[in-house]
This record gives sequence, structure tokens and C-alpha cells, in this order.
Amino acid sequence: MDILLFLLPPIVGAIIGYLTNHIAIRMLFRPRTAKRILGLPIPMTPGIVPTSRAELAQSIGRMVAHELLSPESIRAQLASPELRTGLKLWISQQRRSLMRQPF
Repeated sequence: MDILLFLLPPIVGAIIGYLTNHIAIRMLFRPRTAKRILGLPIPMTPGIVPTSRAELAQSIGRMVAHELLSPESIRAQLASPELRTGLKLWISQQRRSLMRQPF
């Protein structure tokens, strides 16, 4: 019986956490279209992500352009010794492969 007192709170917490996460994810992505009852729109339909899809796409695009593919990061990658070594090796392998092919 004592072990039940220690196991019950984490189990109940896990169940509550699972249910709230499940509901939250469903509210983010579903429904995909607006729902109405007697012509009145139901709040939170469509879900938050389908509603703001265009704004999310623009925001993610800006982030990728400024943070991941910035001119500085591309220059740094092109100047890295690992890339130069790998590129020289690849060119050498391609050249050998082309030289072995008969005409």
C-alpha cells in the first residue's frame, strides 16, 4: 500500500500531461478549416497553424535566409580546410573515373 502512495502521483501526472499535450497539439493543427454552428464561427477554428500558415512560412524563410544561409556563413564554409580537402579529393576521383572510361 505504501508503494501505491509513491507511484500514484507520477502516474496521474503522466496521464494528465499526455492528455493536455494531445489536446494542445490538436488545437494547433486542427481543424484545417473554419467550423460554424448556426452560421456563427466557432472560436479557435481553424487551428492556429493553418490560420497563420503564410506568416509562419515568411518568418521561417527570413530566418533561414538571415541565419542559416547568410553570406558570411557561406563564405566561412567555402573557406574551410575540410571543404577544400574534400573538394580536391572528389575532383581527383571524378577525373580518374573519366580517364578510365573508353571513348
